[in-house]
Amino acid sequence: MAVRKKISPVSFDAPATLIFSIISLLIFLLSREFFPSLISFFSAPSAQGTEHAFNWTNPLQYTRFLFHVLGNTSWPVFASDLAFILLLGPQLEQRFGSVVIMLMACVTALVSGLLNAAFSTSLLMGGTGIAFMMILLAAFTSIDKSSIPLSFLFAAVLFLFRELYYAVDTSSLSNFAHLAGGLAGSALGFTAKKPQSTRRKSPSSSKAPAAKVNKETPGNTPVQKKAQTKNTQWEDVTTVKL
Repeated sequence: MAVRKKISPVSFDAPATLIFSIISLLIFLLSREFFPSLISFFSAPSAQGTEHAFNWTNPLQYTRFLFHVLGNTSWPVFASDLAFILLLGPQLEQRFGSVVIMLMACVTALVSGLLNAAFSTSLLMGGTGIAFMMILLAAFTSIDKSSIPLSFLFAAVLFLFRELYYAVDTSSLSNFAHLAGGLAGSALGFTAKKPQSTRRKSPSSSKAPAAKVNKETPGNTPVQKKAQTKNTQWEDVTTVKL
């Protein structure tokens, strides 16, 4: 009998997206409720001559260029970015793979962090750049279908409008660093090709062997042949006696 596989009600379908979301949520809760000073490590520094300028002599400061995407202090911004990442991340991981998505996220974080340390006067934190990168990838990876979904374009325009509004409202260049990082990360994704699946359905090898076709006609069955042989022998004996 064939053994039925147990189907799990929950699947770990997007490792990179889920790990990023869980870690960023833990950091948000810990920094908000228990360790407020923790957020200083998960934020990109600002330009020289400002209050939060980057200290070039401290080796630990360099890790902030990558880890700042995990920190956040605003729940509305954090929830909005995380919603985009959780919705778009799984389908992008299926297309490009988890490793490529993580590499693009690192490029996004690095570019946005360096730009913030070079030009901005305030700290930079949050996964806004990664969310923008995923929106661009989800919109333009459908070009091979000869059409771009209008819903993705509408989402990208709304996302850009939100970041530009925050940039003008706060008079900060940090939002532009998010957008620039998202453009850099998505540019890497545009050069990556969709991995082709190597799994092909092979014909079943457990087919039953074809039944042998009896080419003999109904009148030439073994039983009838035996009867015909006996009749011939009896006729021969009768002929000899006569």
